[in-house]
Amino acid sequence: MRPLSALVCFLLFCPTFAGCIGEGNNPFSSPEWYVLDEQEMFIEEDQYYSLKGIEGYEQYKWELKYYSEQDFDVYFLDDTNCQKWDIGESVLMISALSWEGMNSDGGKGPSYQDSSKIYCWVIDNSDKGASSPPLNGENGPIHLSFTFYGSA
Repeated sequence: MRPLSALVCFLLFCPTFAGCIGEGNNPFSSPEWYVLDEQEMFIEEDQYYSLKGIEGYEQYKWELKYYSEQDFDVYFLDDTNCQKWDIGESVLMISALSWEGMNSDGGKGPSYQDSSKIYCWVIDNSDKGASSPPLNGENGPIHLSFTFYGSA
């Protein structure tokens, strides 16, 4: 390609391409993540932790560090299933953000969800979930730390 042709192509396509990926329109940029909850805790045997009223974000993800050895479950539920969970009924989890039989460090997501709906996130050390009784035969508290994120 001759230098003049290359310059013409550059001048024609560069502004168009740059306009496509300008501020706020860049499809290659990472979303901004907001910490919705971050804690280190012990969850006693037959108990669970629930982060309720999660809403207004298009994507969610979580990361968890685990310091114990027994299995436990992590569930992401819509509001209807959150209410069922609280009264001990069977629930349908959102599998992209749930983990049954967790026993190590890990996480799930990101996963797109309906930003107009309300959700809850449950860490279960009770007999409600799939890891009951614990696979290693030992009952007791679990020790963990986590960060739960949302992105608009």
